[in-house]
Amino acid sequence: MLATLIGAVAGALWLVMHCIYKRARAARVSPIAAYLVALAGYMAGTATMVIAITLLLELLYPDGQENDWVAFVTFVLGSSLGAAVGAAAGYVYLWMRTTHDTDFEDYHRK
Repeated sequence: MLATLIGAVAGALWLVMHCIYKRARAARVSPIAAYLVALAGYMAGTATMVIAITLLLELLYPDGQENDWVAFVTFVLGSSLGAAVGAAAGYVYLWMRTTHDTDFEDYHRK
């Protein structure tokens, strides 16, 4: 069960890191800052969702009588969501750094 949890949660980070690598390579910029933002967002998102799930389960089952499978499925889905959203912050950071909009840039001067 632990391997499933680790695979589900770490899979989101692996996918986002690959997308960051491809975009940084295409834009010819260093992906290090985006990797660090993605890693920090991944850790913060996972920790936040685990805390939120723990509080939710305590609210729904105050006597602590929840089923093990309910808690496991809730933790797998919730922490995967938190990891994906947190890690996506790194990709958004890289996207904002490499995308240029002509409406918001200075005009080219001759």
